[in-house]
Amino acid sequence: MIRRLAWIMLGVLGVLLVGLSAVYLYFRHDDYAMLRELIRRQALASLGSELALKGPIDVEVGEDARIFLRNITLTNPKPGFLRSVIAIREARISLPAHKAVSGDLSAAVIDLFGVDVEVARDGTDGPLPDAPTDLEAAALAHGVDLPPFDRIRAHDVAVIFKGLLGDSVRTLDFALVSLKRYRTGGFRAEMHGAPHGLAATAVVEARPLDEAAPGALWRAHMRFGGSDVAAVAELRAARRLFVRAGIEADHIAIDDVAALFGPARPKAPNGAPPLLRRDDRLPIAWLGILDATLHINVARISWGDDVAEALALHGRLERGRLVLSPARLKLGDGGIELSVRLDAASLPAALALSAVAQRASVMSADRLFGAAGPWWGEAEGSLQATARGETLGALARLAGQVSLRVRYGEVDAAAHDLIGHASFARLFHADARTPVPCMALEGRFADGAFQIGNATLVTALGRLAAEGSVDWQSGHLDLRFVTAPDAGPERLTTRRTHLSGTLAAPRWREETLAQRWLALARPSAACVAAAVAPR
Repeated sequence: MIRRLAWIMLGVLGVLLVGLSAVYLYFRHDDYAMLRELIRRQALASLGSELALKGPIDVEVGEDARIFLRNITLTNPKPGFLRSVIAIREARISLPAHKAVSGDLSAAVIDLFGVDVEVARDGTDGPLPDAPTDLEAAALAHGVDLPPFDRIRAHDVAVIFKGLLGDSVRTLDFALVSLKRYRTGGFRAEMHGAPHGLAATAVVEARPLDEAAPGALWRAHMRFGGSDVAAVAELRAARRLFVRAGIEADHIAIDDVAALFGPARPKAPNGAPPLLRRDDRLPIAWLGILDATLHINVARISWGDDVAEALALHGRLERGRLVLSPARLKLGDGGIELSVRLDAASLPAALALSAVAQRASVMSADRLFGAAGPWWGEAEGSLQATARGETLGALARLAGQVSLRVRYGEVDAAAHDLIGHASFARLFHADARTPVPCMALEGRFADGAFQIGNATLVTALGRLAAEGSVDWQSGHLDLRFVTAPDAGPERLTTRRTHLSGTLAAPRWREETLAQRWLALARPSAACVAAAVAPR
């Protein structure tokens, strides 16, 4: 009897091994085509997105089923909504074997480049067990479909900035505690976390526009520390892509922004596998077909003990030309106004994203503008900017204009110009007999030469006037200074100094213009007029 049972068990085991081998060989021979189709159907049913698996699939069977997916592309082709594409080079999904066979993806752990992302679905409308009390999913039940996953968590996620911002790593620890999809399209996500001990909450919502032109409306509201920021963006895609964006904030604390991202860590090692492969780089030639408007209004900005009362910025981007006019920053009883015009004539660069094979790193912006070196290595365009500001407390007035052209990493010497003037004065002094300090300066930098039209400086020690030019290309010097000290043994002597020659070999010549028998008690009328008169 025992021998018969042993033979039966051995036969069953043999049949099982042969069957498993046959199934494995069948799937392997067909490159897991049936499994690919099963995964595609499940992704379409649960995510509402088409899933393309361009790379090979590897399956390991042990205590649980481990599925390795590579070169994944998720697309959202819904009508009336901007098509979005998410490309992931490699992902590893771990879930119990019986759930892998049955297709129940109610819980899984997705490993993206060493970062474990927990995914769970509990099928309830109530608040999630670990969600804060003020973020209740029940408030979103009206007109909302339950998403495939109610909770997605990613801990110790690092965002790596490269290129224009310099190589740096900033860590964030956020949890997506609620994700709801609307029946009409779009979604609403609520996140919370405490990165670096700073309590933060964020709500992001996206809805398709009802108009004939495909587009989407995005809203975001974020609170962190003492800052409160709301943003809205409208995207339309017809014959041209149009973006309207705005930011409204009651208060932004710069110290909170720095604390939100935390200290920078050393940059990631080289050779990190790209999240968006090189052959999938996104060209930024869309600047030529993009029209956009932007407005930013911040009621209060603080950094340390300093406070700016208001910031206002309005700009537009039209066919590759960016105009910011005006940008105003109010500082106490004064302020600064800035106007910028950037003409991007040609930007033959590309945008690439990459991921880093570290547990604390998920995504990086690799070479923001340009596949080799900083963005200015491949940029060509022109920049025009004007700025002026004043501070009534110290009666300081500043104004300037700069125009330059950048061609492949170098400033075109024949196409840049800088004009500016500044004046500083203090009208009130305890001792009326003491000269009032003031300064007036007018200068121009053009074609590689700096020209001083009129510079006047008055202090308690005397007066200084200067004019002339410095040619940085040829090194030629031609500067003239007139000094009239009001203190010391030379206080009654006016001298003129001529600086000529070259930067490498300057020559000085000094002469006495006049002997003064009465020292000045206050600055010249020309200096005060230059300091006070509006420009």
